[in-house]
Formats: sequence, structure tokens, C-alpha cells
Amino acid sequence: MYKTQVLINSIRSSYEVDNYCLVVDANDAVISSVGMTVLRLDELLPKSHRSGMHRYSGDNLRWACKPLLINELLERGYDQVLYFDNDIRLYDSIDVLIEQLMSHSLALTPHWYLSDPTDKQYWLEASFRIGLYNAGFFGASVTGKSAVQWWAACCEYNVKKSISRGLFDDQRYLDLLPILFDKVHIIKHKGCNVAGWNIQNCPRSLEDGQLRLDGKWPLVFIHFNAFTIRKIRAGNDPLLSDLLAQYFEELRSVNSNFVSTDLIRYSLSDVWNFIRHMWWYVQRWFD
Repeated sequence: MYKTQVLINSIRSSYEVDNYCLVVDANDAVISSVGMTVLRLDELLPKSHRSGMHRYSGDNLRWACKPLLINELLERGYDQVLYFDNDIRLYDSIDVLIEQLMSHSLALTPHWYLSDPTDKQYWLEASFRIGLYNAGFFGASVTGKSAVQWWAACCEYNVKKSISRGLFDDQRYLDLLPILFDKVHIIKHKGCNVAGWNIQNCPRSLEDGQLRLDGKWPLVFIHFNAFTIRKIRAGNDPLLSDLLAQYFEELRSVNSNFVSTDLIRYSLSDVWNFIRHMWWYVQRWFD
């Protein structure tokens, strides 16, 4: 919740909007929140009639509930819903997102993985394993409700990592949205969803003292997941170092027990990703 609070603070500094946070693992806890309405899992699932969601837990449950949350808010009468993972922080106007949903049903942000077929081809192929779009952000207008409901049905079907089956959590399903539904906008603004995986395709620079992506795009929001933080701390993304330090201070201001290493601790998922990476090299060698 402390990460969510920092995200909400970054939104409230520029916009008067209704902020919602879905909590899936603390139904009995008293959650202190400022500037947001907390929704509980037991409020959401009975309405959805999606009993299959109950078989998920942890991260898989959170990911599976993204489209349910978005659909719930559209059902409540909102014309637009912007979903952000709670490890995102805004730095500039999100008008570019809001404006696109005036004329489109959905908005997606590409991963912008390195796509060079002559070098580091692991990243080129990652687009086909992990997905073309990053599910840390998702925008929907009321006209995209049927697409959101389709995504929810996909998540009820399966949320897991299975490269051989073409599955990657809730994310790979997004690849089909521009094919199955009309007015799906792919956000080409490279200042959106800046992260450690798009350093090469969204190069950072300073123009008149302002951070720019690919020489022209202002920074809109950074996705501070563990991979991004590790890249910055390793010196691979130096122009984001000061922003990471600021982010840590903001986290500490709302959680006095915050320890930065908590955000980069390796998990079993990280180990499994490393094994898959090594297996890719083995397969590549046989090719």
C-alpha cells in the first residue's frame, strides 16, 4: 500500500480524479489510505460471477483481477479508466493518455524491447514470449467494455507462465486486442512506461536540463519494478538515478520501515526466468 500511496500522490499533484485500489490479500486488515477508495476482493468477485478466479493466489490473483477491476469501474459509470501497477510513478501530464481515450476504446503501451535481429536477439524473441505490450498500464473507455470483459474471461481461463503454450500471466492476451477489437490505440509516446527493459529503444538524454526519451519525448511515468531498479543501481540507466533516489525518499516518507533492498530481492520467479534465459542460449547454440 505504501507504493500505491506514492503513485496516488503523484497523480493528485496534477489531477482531481477518483482513485481506486483493489486489495486482494488483506480483507480483514484496516488499511490506511489517503486520496483513494479501497476495494476488497470479496466486493469484486461476487459481482463478476467468475468462480474460476478463486483458484488463484498471490501475484496470479492480482493479475487475474486487473480486468475485473477495470470493468467494475466502467460499470459504475466512469467514461474512462486508467489502470497503473502500484510500482509506477507519474512525472508529467497524462493528458496524452486521456486524450487518446476520447477517440479510442483501449490504450496499450509497448514494451519497446530491443528489436535488433543482429544483436542480443534474446530481447527480440522476448516480445513473442512475454508479449508486445506491458500490462502495468491499461487504458479503457466505456466503448471498450466488451474487450475488457474478454480479457477477464481469458484471465479466468488461465494466468500462468507457459512459454510452450504461448501464455505469460495476464499479459500475452493483450497481443490479440488490436486484432479482435476496433479503436485500440498503441501509445507510441516513449515517455510512457519507461523501464529497464526499454533503455535501448527509448534512449534517455538531457535536453535543456529536461529528461527526454529518444531525443524528444518528455518523461510521463516510470515503471519502478525490480528489474528497472536493478538496472539503475547497476549504473545501466544513469539518468534515472536521481529519480530513483527521490522515489525511495517518497516511499520512506509514507513507510518509515521501508528498506530499498526489499524491492530488488530475488524471488523464485526470478530464478525461473534465469533458467529460461539459459535454456534459450542452449537452444540458440543448437540452431
